[in-house]
Amino acid sequence: MLHVRAWARRLAIAAAAAGAMTAGAPGRAIAACTASTPASQRLADNASDGQLGLAPEITFVDATLGSACDLVVLTSLGDRSATVGLIPYETLATYIDTDGNPATGSPQWDGADKVVVVFGQRGAGLPAALGTWTGAAFSFAAGVTLPVVGAGGFTATLDQLGVSGPTTLGLRVASSWTGLRDTYDDLAPKRSGPSFAFLVSFTTDGAPPAPAIPASQGGSPGPAICMVPKVRRLPLPEARRRLARAGCRLRVVNVSSSLQPRRVSHTLPAAGTWTIRPVVVAVARS
Repeated sequence: MLHVRAWARRLAIAAAAAGAMTAGAPGRAIAACTASTPASQRLADNASDGQLGLAPEITFVDATLGSACDLVVLTSLGDRSATVGLIPYETLATYIDTDGNPATGSPQWDGADKVVVVFGQRGAGLPAALGTWTGAAFSFAAGVTLPVVGAGGFTATLDQLGVSGPTTLGLRVASSWTGLRDTYDDLAPKRSGPSFAFLVSFTTDGAPPAPAIPASQGGSPGPAICMVPKVRRLPLPEARRRLARAGCRLRVVNVSSSLQPRRVSHTLPAAGTWTIRPVVVAVARS
């Protein structure tokens, strides 16, 4: 399962790496990409290694760079239709190390500086949410989204991803489905292996890119996105604070539990899961 490491440990690691931040770090201008060298590469994943067969089964991850600085990352799911896409309570997250330096991004995801998250739902699909590593967590700017490709892939320009110069991107993809009591996932590549390395080569005009324009133009702030923190066994007030810091909405329900009254029995979705829905916090009855 995609459990989040203890916040204190993640903050300590991020603080140690802060001095190594490069031009790919948030807030620093980079040169605009003007033309890129077309390239394409595929990562094959075991077609039957999804956890308990419940997570969307990743079979291939294809990365393609066009001549106009346009990157497409297409994840093929062996048990999901590319036209219908993901179903409710499923997500597909693509973690991207944009500068080839694992010290500048998420320590949990091999230095990922960006994440693109696609959520399943009924009816018209939601756009892909683009998050940036801040040194402690991924932050999602309201309304900043990317077009979805296939069931859970996306397309973006190198400027949108903050790629500052020719480099080797590191890609990791995680699919998940959240059930009543747990979250099940599939990872490509596996944590024990290296990231999917994809070389990008391009030229720049030496000027910083124009400010990114949100994909949604109707004035809507877009869905609130959060990764559920670990709050199991905590008193309810502390759980509320941690969820608020993570940007999560919540709904409290009372359940029978052997825990002390008003302590968290479990959450739905489980810790480490991306969600746009209120987190259900199950609390032991008084």
